[in-house]
Formats: sequence, C-alpha cells, structure tokens
Amino acid sequence: MPIQTVSSVELILAATPEEAPIFDGKVLDYSPKRRFFLRDP
Repeated sequence: MPIQTVSSVELILAATPEEAPIFDGKVLDYSPKRRFFLRDP
C-alpha cells in the first residue's frame, strides 16, 4: 500500500494491485478549491 506524508500526517492509501499504477509517481496534495487530489511532482 502506498504511504505518503501530508502536513506531517502519514496516509496509507489502500489500493489493489490493479489500482496501484494510478498512484505511481503522483503526489497527494490539498487545496481549498480542489480538496485532496493527485498531481505530478
């Protein structure tokens, strides 16, 4: 499972092996307008 730190909080993203490529190379980010979203680094 991918683990990422956002604002000092470690998040564990439960993803199946089929879904895992969606997260590869992405950064989980947050903005008031978009809430949480994946973006390229």
